[in-house]
Amino acid sequence: MKIKRIIAGMAAAVMAATMCITASAKSLFDTVDPESDDFYSIGAMGFYMSQEWNWNQGEWCGISEDGVITVEYSINEALTDKTLSGQGTLGDMGIMICNVPEEGYPYNMKVTEATFTPKGGDPITLQTVLDIKGGYHDAETGIRIHIRPTDNIDDEGYIVVPATPEVKDMDQPGNFKGGVLKITVDFKNAPEAPPEPEKVKAESANADAAAPADGDDNSPKAGAAAGGTIALFALAGSAVVIKRRK
Repeated sequence: MKIKRIIAGMAAAVMAATMCITASAKSLFDTVDPESDDFYSIGAMGFYMSQEWNWNQGEWCGISEDGVITVEYSINEALTDKTLSGQGTLGDMGIMICNVPEEGYPYNMKVTEATFTPKGGDPITLQTVLDIKGGYHDAETGIRIHIRPTDNIDDEGYIVVPATPEVKDMDQPGNFKGGVLKITVDFKNAPEAPPEPEKVKAESANADAAAPADGDDNSPKAGAAAGGTIALFALAGSAVVIKRRK
């Protein structure tokens, strides 16, 4: 009887250790077989929303065998202002990385290239994006890199997505005329991702500015929520599954 208990205890310990290893996996290559179709179903798309929070997304960009994804997304000026009066604005743009296994967050991920070239302007190096330390689960599914001129603040006054200083003031009418966003991420040659940072309280003035007035559906916070919903529908409609070419 004692032997059975010892064996059962050892089995439980092994199972617990295995679960622990699985839960703490940080590398994409440890979480999904790089030779499988599941690995090659991983990819990314660019996205863009103006201050009107209408959702737009780019073409599918697959992952390489080395775990690298490059997204080059051209944002047409007509998307930035539906009135076509030169009053374009930026609400949020970036990339969404889809079909990443749920059990591995946060993933080791390094951004190796991040630029935005405005229409008629010089490339802007997005150092804030280059400084990203890992791939964290986004509230709207997958891993997302957000590039925003203002903080996204939740109902409790916490910053959900911080502003990107390199695109400051592009939320103002006429300051965003589209351009080309290019981001490359590397899931293989990346240091271990630190734990996801805790959300911080926004400064009161910033939080007050982001709070919607009663019935104001075009406020930044209301728009962000609406944009997120549209994004989910867009992804659901896409049903993106890419199979590896043998």
